[in-house]
Amino acid sequence: MDEALLELSLRRSGMQFSLATYNVNYGMPGNLRTLAAIRALDVDALFLQETTPEWERALGAGIYRHWKPGRAGGQALIARLRVDREEILDAPTGWFPAWIVILGGLQILAVHLRPAFSLASGFHRDFLATGAVRKLEIETYLARLDADKPTVVLGDFNEPDGPALATLRARVDQQADATAHTWRFLHWKRRYDHVFVGPGVEVTATAVVDAGASDHLPLVCRVRVGS
Repeated sequence: MDEALLELSLRRSGMQFSLATYNVNYGMPGNLRTLAAIRALDVDALFLQETTPEWERALGAGIYRHWKPGRAGGQALIARLRVDREEILDAPTGWFPAWIVILGGLQILAVHLRPAFSLASGFHRDFLATGAVRKLEIETYLARLDADKPTVVLGDFNEPDGPALATLRARVDQQADATAHTWRFLHWKRRYDHVFVGPGVEVTATAVVDAGASDHLPLVCRVRVGS
């Protein structure tokens, strides 16, 4: 079945997908707790951020992935569904790339937006100073999407709220539950990982899994396409 017919069938059938996004932390390749968390996630497609060649070796065979230079720019995909098409999008700011993947007729934009980090102000001190960068990144990526395809946008947005999320809320139908934290460091907890869906896609369930050793937690979402 070609992609157009598959997409039409998907819309008519009300097909459901289980998706997850998880930043595994580039500094902890092969961590046993994180590997156990990954293996326990029973989803159709798991998008990983901050993967590295060392993570690739630890994850083993069967990983559909792309790697970019730099310590934290890699992304990987573990999927039960065939990847029909993909496109890597370089960040307009020189930070981490994004990734458009078509899985079973569903268009998924996986992102890892610029961290709230400045050499001048330090780590996580000033979201306003970096919010405009994340907004530019998400606007650039959204412009590359096919507006006629059912779409999910997910990943590590590096902000609990802000310009990038506001841009998405203005252009998509629904955001998955955004109350539980997905990132922790010492006494700080934030919701940095998110799932948004476009018209014709409905979020039917979402959960944050308290597992793994990364500073992030896996975010799992079930979506339905069509009626």
